[in-house]
Amino acid sequence: MDAVDVRIFVDIAFKDPSFRESTERQASPSIIGKRLKLDEKTVRLRVKRMEDEGFIKYYQAVPNLALFGLSRVGLFRFEAHNLTTKLRALEYTHHLPGVVEASDYLGPSISIRLSGASAEEVQRLADEITKRFELNRLSLGDRDLRPPLYEPDRLDWKIIQKLRYDAHCSIKDRETYGERLWSTQTSKGMLLASLSASRLETLRKQQ
Repeated sequence: MDAVDVRIFVDIAFKDPSFRESTERQASPSIIGKRLKLDEKTVRLRVKRMEDEGFIKYYQAVPNLALFGLSRVGLFRFEAHNLTTKLRALEYTHHLPGVVEASDYLGPSISIRLSGASAEEVQRLADEITKRFELNRLSLGDRDLRPPLYEPDRLDWKIIQKLRYDAHCSIKDRETYGERLWSTQTSKGMLLASLSASRLETLRKQQ
């Protein structure tokens, strides 16, 4: 593994702050190639090698939150008075509805992305976390979510079900479903596996 592999992996693994999951594809080899000034084929080959060698272990599906009746998302940074309090706050977020993701950093800080049906609901969740653990809070921005253009059908949800439990899908399982690369079905507002025709037909027969 060399510096080019590291740059590709970082581009895949860490979302750009401007990323919009409902309209963009994060890990496209062509987009990564343009950003890193690399040939698309080079990106594809290096990603495949990292998969084969076990460095990349799984991929993650990112659904459009608007599909679940949510219309607002906000990102906050919280700072605790000590590490014990920070760990308690992190544990609490695992059971709090409205938490999209939480990131732990070195030191007393964490960032939490919250979503709700309104800006007021997102603010209420942020207030609840802040007051419960007496944290310092900084808003890193919020935005409205676009309504989905298409409602997922039964087959779509069956695919998502295959990616349940933190939406992790191993390389081996993903190959069972079909194509190696993920694609964004923008009209459906979610990242889905690009399934082979035979696998799709199998799933349809199971309905």
